[in-house]
Amino acid sequence: MQINVVDWKLIGTCNLTCLHCYGPPKTEKALPFNNLIEIVDKFPSLGVEWVVLTGGEPLLVQNIEQLMKHIKSLGIKIGLSTNTIYFRRNQATIESYVDSLNIPIDGSTPEIHARSRNDRESYFTFFDVLNYFSKNLARKPSLIRVGTVYSKATKNDFIKLARKLEPFDAVIDTWKIYELIDYEFQPELRRPLI
Repeated sequence: MQINVVDWKLIGTCNLTCLHCYGPPKTEKALPFNNLIEIVDKFPSLGVEWVVLTGGEPLLVQNIEQLMKHIKSLGIKIGLSTNTIYFRRNQATIESYVDSLNIPIDGSTPEIHARSRNDRESYFTFFDVLNYFSKNLARKPSLIRVGTVYSKATKNDFIKLARKLEPFDAVIDTWKIYELIDYEFQPELRRPLI
């Protein structure tokens, strides 16, 4: 069997507490670095072409730069799903190793965004990333994918959000819209957004 893409939830730990999160429990820590490398070393024999690093927040994994470097040394492309808070701290690593950067925005204003993310800062860091790459297109990953969760918090905001994203047409390759579904993970937090 050939496995082209591995979607790898490296860690549950996250700096945010998004109400719609489908990630692993926040208490889940990443495996020790040596174990991560052992797993990565199996990918070439499986035919893996892409590894999408998710979490939690994968940029909180210790030695994330060395892990990405090792993955790339095996000829495997890297997708990174991050909430953008740690972009600047990891900018050189992202520019060196990431082929697809997957970043979320859940509202045209910080207030709407915070309704489902419990956080305003990631609204501003999201636009910081887009502004940076719009001024530095040569440093942009091959793909930038923006994701928005459709929920009570965002359902009347999509046109305004689309207008807010319009100036970044040269930067954004895909805008994915996810429907928030009733799911057993943190249902009491999710219910107000369904």
